[in-house]
Amino acid sequence: MIYRLDYGKKMLKFIKRLKQLLILFLFFSFTSVYADTELNLPAFSPLGLEIANGKAVYSDNFYWINADGTIGSTNRGWSRVPKESRNLVYLSMQDAQIALDEYSITDEERAEQIRKAEEEREAARKQRELEEIAAKNIEAYLSKCEGVSDDPFAAFNSQDTNDRMKLTVKYGEDDFMLQANEDGCLWQEDSSNANVLPSLIDSTIFQQNPNNSSQFVINVSDGSLILDFSKFQCLSKNESGLTQKLECYDSSSPPKTPKKVVAQSQVDSKSPQPQKSASTPKPKKKKVTPPPAPAITEVSCTSLYNEFEVNEMRAIRKYKGKELIITGRVSSIDADFYDNAQINLQADEWGFLTCNLSPPTNNQDFAYDLDKGQYVKLKCKNISEVMGFPQASSCTLVN
Repeated sequence: MIYRLDYGKKMLKFIKRLKQLLILFLFFSFTSVYADTELNLPAFSPLGLEIANGKAVYSDNFYWINADGTIGSTNRGWSRVPKESRNLVYLSMQDAQIALDEYSITDEERAEQIRKAEEEREAARKQRELEEIAAKNIEAYLSKCEGVSDDPFAAFNSQDTNDRMKLTVKYGEDDFMLQANEDGCLWQEDSSNANVLPSLIDSTIFQQNPNNSSQFVINVSDGSLILDFSKFQCLSKNESGLTQKLECYDSSSPPKTPKKVVAQSQVDSKSPQPQKSASTPKPKKKKVTPPPAPAITEVSCTSLYNEFEVNEMRAIRKYKGKELIITGRVSSIDADFYDNAQINLQADEWGFLTCNLSPPTNNQDFAYDLDKGQYVKLKCKNISEVMGFPQASSCTLVN
């Protein structure tokens, strides 16, 4: 019996010793895990905030997170929780451990946070610089185009539009009435009310050709408009790169609508009619042999492009009013805004430079049978140039 009591006492001592070792092990484990971490503790845990707001919690067991990253505990009620730790209390060790893991930041995470914060500061600095530059550019643009003045009567001096280039372009179902000058200013007129003064277009949505002050590119929702105010030539280019001709003209002298001529259907019966003379013989008509048709010049798309590139005026005078057979390989077969065929021939090895040829609207079936890369000969009229690219219309296949 005495042996059994001694054995029991030894077992109790052993269990107490084991418990102390376990506590030391847990302590050193937490210390090693969070030694290289930085705690980012909140002001309150969810339970701590509820208690601070007056909620009564009846429990003997409480756990809390210390400032050094260790977890404290008691099984003797709320009064045993240190006052400095009552804001971060939990009802179980598991909840306290999960919270501690969330609030801990390793050295790598801290370095990553510093890096991200530095990147955000640098991005904000660059954004401020861009905004300052944009604001200065807008101020300079307004000053150059319309002047900046506190004088309310200065508006009368800034709206003299006589020296501006004017152009109206038909895009979709709308007519855009635009004004521009060689200084890179662009305005839009109100097409529905002529009394409204033209409004200055935002300088960030268009570009002026640095080599030709009368040419502008305007960004629109589905692509861009390419405009030439001196030649009144307009193109649209969508996001996929398809380029189409647009109708445009000088706003100061819009095209006149042709008048309809009504033919006289009947001859007034009361007016005297010339009487035929039976004795006067009719002169015999001589058959006139028509002169032979002039030979049509044949030229490759590459040569035609080079001619316009070297001297545009000379090329226009050379081919004005003449038919021309243009040869080359097909770069693409596109459809314009009205679903009419547009055949583009290669003017260079890569297909970046092209001759844009349009068949007549009543003879476009042959375009369906053409393939990219096919060598063709097209007889065309109305040889011209738009933005450096040779243009022709009424083109028919001859090979």
